[in-house]
Amino acid sequence: MAAFSASNVLGELGLPQQLTDVLGQLHAPKWAMALIVGVIVVAVAIPLTASATMAAIGPVAVSSLAEAGVPAATACVAVLIFASTEGASPPSGAPIYVASGIAGVNPARTFVPLVGYYCLPILLIGAAVATGVLPV
Repeated sequence: MAAFSASNVLGELGLPQQLTDVLGQLHAPKWAMALIVGVIVVAVAIPLTASATMAAIGPVAVSSLAEAGVPAATACVAVLIFASTEGASPPSGAPIYVASGIAGVNPARTFVPLVGYYCLPILLIGAAVATGVLPV
């Protein structure tokens, strides 16, 4: 319920339409569009769950990749990969705080390593799937 409520709030604020307008004006190559869409999905997935992210901007992200020449099924897989950063993206993500508490580490110290070792590789994997470098 909370995921759909969050996505409805973003819908009411006009985020999907704004993204559609912005991404529709871009005439970027497939690899650039994959990275742009990936960054947007990862940014939205930081405060939201993957479900809320997909409900809010999933259709826009998939159609933007499809318009750039990515097959629809592949675009869907890539967007799901991008959204999978939701649980360990700083500064949100309960697993970060639980693991930090167990390790006795300040959670803020984990943010840079998480972006470097988790978010960026997931972004690159999703872009590699979208461009056909990695098979689906």
